[in-house]
Amino acid sequence: KENASTLFEENSKKVAAALNNPNARTVTIAEGAYQLLKDFTDSYLEVYLTKNMPDLDKYYNLSSNARRENERLAEAFAYQTALAKSNKVKSVDSTLNIIEVTPVTDHVDEILFYLQRTLHTDQGDENGGTWFLAHVADTTDGHKLLKLWIQDYAYEMMQNKLTKNYCSKNVELSKDI
Repeated sequence: KENASTLFEENSKKVAAALNNPNARTVTIAEGAYQLLKDFTDSYLEVYLTKNMPDLDKYYNLSSNARRENERLAEAFAYQTALAKSNKVKSVDSTLNIIEVTPVTDHVDEILFYLQRTLHTDQGDENGGTWFLAHVADTTDGHKLLKLWIQDYAYEMMQNKLTKNYCSKNVELSKDI
């Protein structure tokens, strides 16, 4: 029920605050949470190599419709971004930077992280990066994503499109669709 534009503004402010924080800091993160983010970003980057829709089920707690929609949104965005690349990506180098960890509840942390990447393409290297804001839960099944936000204008537009054209019309979101 969150407004996508408002959410984009709020989360962008968190990224800006982290960027503008001059204090050196050490961020502590649970090993399981770090492994979850590492595995997730590996799956995210694999899409550039295969141009296949990722399957993020294993990273998510899918106990609500909102979480299922969030998962489909991240999958569709990664897939659409990979398809938009005109150059063939042969391999990817990446660095996962954990910027900030904020406890939300006893078992949920909000983690702000930056995925720095170099795509090695048939036309040379493409450098870039993406900010993510994730709510990571420590569940009985290990660490799981509750929700994920990607700082990218195209992601915001896709979020609006899916919410208006699919979710509000009760159209089931699936990989095939």
